[in-house]
Amino acid sequence: MKTLVWTSAARADLDGIAEYHAGTDDRIGEMLVGRIEEAAAKLARYDTGRPGRVVGTREKSVALTAHIIVYEIPTICCSSSASSTRRGTGRKTQSTIFPSPFGATAT
Repeated sequence: MKTLVWTSAARADLDGIAEYHAGTDDRIGEMLVGRIEEAAAKLARYDTGRPGRVVGTREKSVALTAHIIVYEIPTICCSSSASSTRRGTGRKTQSTIFPSPFGATAT
């Protein structure tokens, strides 16, 4: 499974959504943030988003909300000596996480 990394800007957006709705009903803000976090967690398991409006990004609509998650799945470049498994061990190596200025990032 890929690792989900939230940028500080994305976390600030979530806080802003919760604060915006705090004046009317705290439960609405909590529900929206919960739906966004749940949708992002699912993206780490399986990318169901579409190509984004900004080159290099992807987007996923959050069900039953007016919100869209903008994220990146970075390309990892390997040299000819790199391998997806460690020699002789059969264990996979870990991939590198690259924070996205657009929101959550999964690798």
